[in-house]
Amino acid sequence: TGDGNGGGLRHAHGGRLRRGGGGREVQRQRGDVERDGTLNSLVVTMGGTLSRTEMQSYLRGEGADSEMLALYFASEDQHFDHYTLQHHAAAHAHSDLLYKGVNSDESVGVFSGMIKVDLNAQKTDAYQKHRTLMLSSEARNFSVPQLEINANDVRCSHGSTTGPVDQEALFFLRSRGISKELAEKMLVTAFLAHQPALCLTLFILAMLVNALASGVSGLPFLEVVSKVVPPETRPRFFAVRNLYGGLLAFAAGLVVRWILASPLVDSSC
Repeated sequence: TGDGNGGGLRHAHGGRLRRGGGGREVQRQRGDVERDGTLNSLVVTMGGTLSRTEMQSYLRGEGADSEMLALYFASEDQHFDHYTLQHHAAAHAHSDLLYKGVNSDESVGVFSGMIKVDLNAQKTDAYQKHRTLMLSSEARNFSVPQLEINANDVRCSHGSTTGPVDQEALFFLRSRGISKELAEKMLVTAFLAHQPALCLTLFILAMLVNALASGVSGLPFLEVVSKVVPPETRPRFFAVRNLYGGLLAFAAGLVVRWILASPLVDSSC
């Protein structure tokens, strides 16, 4: 992308394989970003037994910019593997990476991320962050952030955090009469949805609601609403819930497509 006139590309990919059945997915994507070009990529992984995703951004021209975002939710015996490369081959380029994952049951998550800066890529500005939420003591997550810097005038950083659900936040929700299972769902949703990009948040909404409509998982706010609905009207509420989820998924999908196709400012998407 980019030809010196500030060209840009926004790309989103959602893994929609269903759990179980031995579903497997392997994908590799690479973006070459020329002078003053912009690349925004997004990956969402939720289904399948085994998934491996390789995302690479190659910043070839001065002023090139790359943003790599991803979310994954692994449960049961799922295995999700993510490999990323931010390759800076030109000076005055910027890249930013944020991957968030959730592991529950006996699932396994793997993240291996590399920031590579070539000898002539001075004034490089590169960031990499991987955050994981662990919902089970049986789940495992392996995170390997890496730097390979061959220039001497750069600003690069990487980081990785892994931990359980915030117990104080969980206690606060439980003290308000919310069950432990529902409180954990709410905290997980908040963890995944808290992102700097508007397009990413909307895409998460579409994926989660679509999952609800297909029977994969439920959304916490629907369960909260069901608790406050009067008993005499609950049968009608549950009867229309699936229809509501399907319509909302369709509407959210249209909004996401519009966002990805619209000329929004870079700070928003």
